[in-house]
Amino acid sequence: MLEKKTFGKLLKNQRCLVLADGFYEWQKMGKQKQPYYFQLDSKELFAFPGLWDYESHDSSKILFSILTCPANGFVKEIHHRMPCILKPEQEDAWLADECSVESLSKLTKTFQETNLVYRSVNKAINSPKNDDGFLLENGFSHD
Repeated sequence: MLEKKTFGKLLKNQRCLVLADGFYEWQKMGKQKQPYYFQLDSKELFAFPGLWDYESHDSSKILFSILTCPANGFVKEIHHRMPCILKPEQEDAWLADECSVESLSKLTKTFQETNLVYRSVNKAINSPKNDDGFLLENGFSHD
């Protein structure tokens, strides 16, 4: 977020929270990629720090991006990067009107909590045409 000029404007006053109950990362296995679903062991919702903007050719549509960071030791087994995850006590600070870039940068450091669990999921998740609960089944868990 600090390296790309595009984000500079958005960091000033177009920050948002993106709520989720989990996220996917893919592990390369030869020519194949195995998807994994990560979530808090409590299965509670959490927030990704996000940036929003209007679509360039249609100001009635709002787009958003979530920020990523280097993977923590747990996720690193699968992938080198992960979405940033805010702790609940950091959410208000992310949205605060007056917040320095340095403060924002500290909020988006790698989530070090060890209360993540993951499981492999059906490879059909790789296609956006597939949108069904069975995609989260068919795997095995890792705690």
